[in-house]
Amino acid sequence: MKKGIQDNFLADGFDKNVIETYLEECESVEYAPISDRRVISQINEMIRVTKHVVEYEGLSGIEEHISKLNRFNNDFVMLSLPDTYPIKAMRIALK
Repeated sequence: MKKGIQDNFLADGFDKNVIETYLEECESVEYAPISDRRVISQINEMIRVTKHVVEYEGLSGIEEHISKLNRFNNDFVMLSLPDTYPIKAMRIALK
């Protein structure tokens, strides 16, 4: 999982030192249920749009195109975020 996060950050142009610091502090992953309907709706919309992109662009074999899809999703508008775009919110959080 950490390798995937690292690859994703590198593809988004994050500084290697920032990535290393972030990953050093990631000792475990916890999942929690969410009941915020706005967030659930936005996640569902992102899933629908991503499926459309996969079908429209003929991206068979998602693993081959995961980086491209991650870049697309990181620029997807999420109104529940303070900075609207996931990539922008992550850049601010890692400063």
